[in-house]
Amino acid sequence: MKVSITTGKRPELINLFLDGEEWKGGHLSILGRRPQIEGNDQLECEEKLKALEYKGARNFIIRRLAKRNYFSGELKTALSKRLVSTSTITKVVNEFVEMGYLNDREWVESTVRCLQRQKYGAKAIGMKLRAKGVPEGLANEAISSQCDKVSQRENIQRLLATRYRSRKLTDPKEKQKVVAALARKGYSFEEIFDELRKKVSLEDLD
Repeated sequence: MKVSITTGKRPELINLFLDGEEWKGGHLSILGRRPQIEGNDQLECEEKLKALEYKGARNFIIRRLAKRNYFSGELKTALSKRLVSTSTITKVVNEFVEMGYLNDREWVESTVRCLQRQKYGAKAIGMKLRAKGVPEGLANEAISSQCDKVSQRENIQRLLATRYRSRKLTDPKEKQKVVAALARKGYSFEEIFDELRKKVSLEDLD
């Protein structure tokens, strides 16, 4: 059976035709521009396509990991967007996990520490992790172990002493702007107001 190829709706996509009939869709970053897929029957063509897809998905992950560490969910999403089958995605990602090149727990803990250094609060860190597809249980566990209340309050103190040092916190409008900015960073209002009270007198704040 003969496989022919045409360009898809987007330049990076290709359409595969089996004996003139539309068969599969593919992505250049996975299958290449001219994938060699021919066989005596459809089953043989399916097997050859599967082998090419596996090789392409594996190389895709290697290229990504050469640049930085990834959460496995990010790579699964990236491969899915490139039309890789679910079975191949699961197989390839699991292989990299077993080889130790992917470690979701280490990645999450490292990401939490990095975001903490950027002065993000626990709430904002949780939102960023969930946006990456991190399961809630794993995210909460990492945040609980890395973001203790003392470090959260210390971060607020540093922000008040540096980024917001020029703000007149006795001015209600200025105070409101600082509170809103810290809340966007993911700190709770309780933590924010406690540290503001330490910065200026409670009488002036109220």
